[in-house]
Amino acid sequence: NSQCQRGPDVFPFTGRKDSAVGTLSVADALRSFSIRTMVAAKETPANREILQRMLRERQSTFLSTDFLF
Repeated sequence: NSQCQRGPDVFPFTGRKDSAVGTLSVADALRSFSIRTMVAAKETPANREILQRMLRERQSTFLSTDFLF
């Protein structure tokens, strides 16, 4: 065994581990790994009221109009 012959690093390490932890920002990761979905319902006054109430009163953890960015 001999002393390492590499000099001091002058460039940042850009390699990735298997998990790639820290390679994406939180916003980029959410955008990359989120699946877009669509909620469809027959357009009736009753259904419109149900959907509006769910959004207004935050009754659903799935259906939301909150955006992160």
